[in-house]
Amino acid sequence: MIKKAPYFLMAMLMFVFLGCGKAPEEAKEAVPEETSAMVEEEQPVIQEEVPPDVLKEEAAVGKESPLEGKTAEVKDSAAKEKQPVIKEEKTQANSKSETPATHEVGAKLETEESAVIETQWGKIVLRFSEKDAPGHVANFKKLAKEGFYDGTTFHRVIPGFMIQGGDPLSKDDNRMNDGTGGPGYTIKAEFNSRPHLRGTLSMARSSDPNSAGSQFFICVTPARFLDGQYTVFGEVVEGMEVADQIVNLPRDPRNNPLQPAVMKKVYLPTSTD
Repeated sequence: MIKKAPYFLMAMLMFVFLGCGKAPEEAKEAVPEETSAMVEEEQPVIQEEVPPDVLKEEAAVGKESPLEGKTAEVKDSAAKEKQPVIKEEKTQANSKSETPATHEVGAKLETEESAVIETQWGKIVLRFSEKDAPGHVANFKKLAKEGFYDGTTFHRVIPGFMIQGGDPLSKDDNRMNDGTGGPGYTIKAEFNSRPHLRGTLSMARSSDPNSAGSQFFICVTPARFLDGQYTVFGEVVEGMEVADQIVNLPRDPRNNPLQPAVMKKVYLPTSTD
């Protein structure tokens, strides 16, 4: 036993020496491989996570882009600048529809020729729109020059609407026939685009569009429902306060004033003063 001990000890020493020497080398080589594998596995994860973050940042920057911000400000400022214009345009449109420039006192129409209706309350001055209704203007002038209207009355007055006159039968004492007479002929309609507003001079007629003769009416308030159905041939440029007094006179069930609203004289200033 004692003689074999040295051989046994030598074998054990050689085994330990050779085993311990190899283990460190294998350990040194194994660590870098595992570490490398871990890095390779983590890199794709990082690459997948980075683009979404970048996209989110780019998207956030895009929303806050100074260019888009300025564009939005320009649009907002442009909208704000347009609003007053729109309001102003609406105001002008409304003013034109209620009181157009052609219905202002002293406004010029296509002709300077006019007519005057004298009443006990004062004068009503008419100005013709010969371009829009030449036949009606010529007819009114003819009748006025002949004295046809002198002594006739405003035989039909409706508050909030109009005053109507020009019937030769209104000269007599029979009130029942007022509104049924004429000059003995009729003229063709000349419907036009001129609106029925306060002060509008238009022609009366029956259901036949071409049945106008001598009777006319003056609107004391807008009556746009008549547009295009009755011939507008002029307007009042002075004396609407006279028309207002006449339209408010006490009247009978047929809207004929109890106190006759007589046209003392109807004339053209260019021919008769």
